[in-house]
Amino acid sequence: MEVYNSEQDQVEAIKAWWDKNGKLVIVAIIVLLVSVFGWRSWQDRQLQIAEDASLAYYQMMETAAFDDGRAIEIGRHIVGEFSSTVYASMASMALARLAVQQGDLDSAEAHLRTVTQQRRIPELQIVASLRLAQVLFAQGRADEALTQLQGNGGTLQAAFDELRGDILRAQGQHEQARDAYRKAIAGFGAQPERLALVEMKQNDLAESDKP
Repeated sequence: MEVYNSEQDQVEAIKAWWDKNGKLVIVAIIVLLVSVFGWRSWQDRQLQIAEDASLAYYQMMETAAFDDGRAIEIGRHIVGEFSSTVYASMASMALARLAVQQGDLDSAEAHLRTVTQQRRIPELQIVASLRLAQVLFAQGRADEALTQLQGNGGTLQAAFDELRGDILRAQGQHEQARDAYRKAIAGFGAQPERLALVEMKQNDLAESDKP
């Protein structure tokens, strides 16, 4: 390390260093400040977007109780304006439900497919997959519905198995349907009402197979 002979030598050395590197230091400081304030601005913007999306979703849910048309308008606004938030997926689920209520299964399918292709909330994606399979089955597209049920059902696995049993039974594949119902019964062990319903379906299937 260089040893300075006097304070004046130190001053002159600093001035020389600054003349050589000062501009780079200023640029670095500016970049740092822009990065910091830019990051904070981005965070503030994301928070504002989330708050706006939350408010719009709340309005949608409140409105759906008495005005489906207005609720659909708000839902479409959420999906379009707040697509980067979880509220867009939640709004799509609500729009699918409203579409089913109106008998518009094609729109319901479109909304549900949007959610199944997103990864924001895995649990919501599973629910959307189950609902989509139900819609496809109602449209007479049994094979597509079964394909939709091939994924992991997570906490809804028993419901996946029950619907699979319903579809297979409708296709006349009774042995496979019984196997699906058995899995559903095992999964619904802690839900007496659902358990009883699947057991009834299984018993009806057994009766229908009697000669």
